[in-house]
Formats: sequence, C-alpha cells, structure tokens
Amino acid sequence: MPGHIPLNLSELKADIYAGACHKWMMTPKGCAFLYVSKQHQHWTDPLVISWGYESAMPSHSQFLDYHQLQGTRDFTAFLTVPKAIEFMNTNHWEVQATNCRKLYKLMPNVFK
Repeated sequence: MPGHIPLNLSELKADIYAGACHKWMMTPKGCAFLYVSKQHQHWTDPLVISWGYESAMPSHSQFLDYHQLQGTRDFTAFLTVPKAIEFMNTNHWEVQATNCRKLYKLMPNVFK
C-alpha cells in the first residue's frame, strides 16, 4: 500500500498494481490509483468507459482515454495527493512508521 511501505513501481516490475491512497497517505476516501504496464494496457478496460469512448479528440493512448475521466465523478480527492506526499516527506513518514512499529512490538496489548 502506498504510504504503508516504501513503494517503487519501477523496482517492483508489476504488471498491474492498484493502490488506495486514503489508507496510509491520509487522502480522502476513494482516492486510489491503477497502474498497468504498457504491455497489458490494450486489454485492460474500466467497468465504466465514459468520456474517452470514441473520443472526437483521442489522445496517444486508448488506455488513458478510457480511464482518465468517468462522467460526473468528483476528482477533487485526487488533487490532495501532492500535498499528502509533501506532508509525509516533511514529517519524515518512514521514520514515524518505524517508530510506530517499535511501539507496537513493545506494547502489543495496548493496540488490541
């Protein structure tokens, strides 16, 4: 999960990866992402194809056209991701997470 563990999709070399940013990055619920490597994008369609279907001005990627915007979905939650990343970097999030894991090991009964 993004924010829970260090995540580098290039190093992971995943074909497909979905991450929920609201869990550990503190963004609003519904803020998530889908990564699909280029070799698998041709067969990956969303459940709902909206604005990009048979677009009058298609982009260089049908995958992006189909996934980019779905009707009247409010996308403002996604706009919080840069500030969430900035907050995590400013507050040394990996250090904070390590400290939390240490506390849990010291006092597991407190967290039940």
